[in-house]
Amino acid sequence: GLRVLPSRRLYDRGPLFVRSELMHGRIPAPHAVFNPADAAQLGLADGDCIRLSAERASTQVWARVDEKAPPGVVLLPRRLNDDPMPTAPTAAQVQKVEEKRDVWTE
Repeated sequence: GLRVLPSRRLYDRGPLFVRSELMHGRIPAPHAVFNPADAAQLGLADGDCIRLSAERASTQVWARVDEKAPPGVVLLPRRLNDDPMPTAPTAAQVQKVEEKRDVWTE
């Protein structure tokens, strides 16, 4: 199975940046990064909306496909939305979501 690896970004939706309209352009949309082989196995394409569940946390984000993600690992930048996220590497389940919601504002 896949393991989610929480990561940090320089610019996120934490309290220092979320109120600054100037910073909003530097904060990426909530996303998870998949290795191309894992994405193919899951039937995911770059830009698909997914639900990622790990531990007791669940979040809806955009899929990004990039070779920077090692096989078997999902890179999940923290604090890009308000959903609870795992704080340590853990097993994850991924589900493609057909009905998209605005993952930026929720």
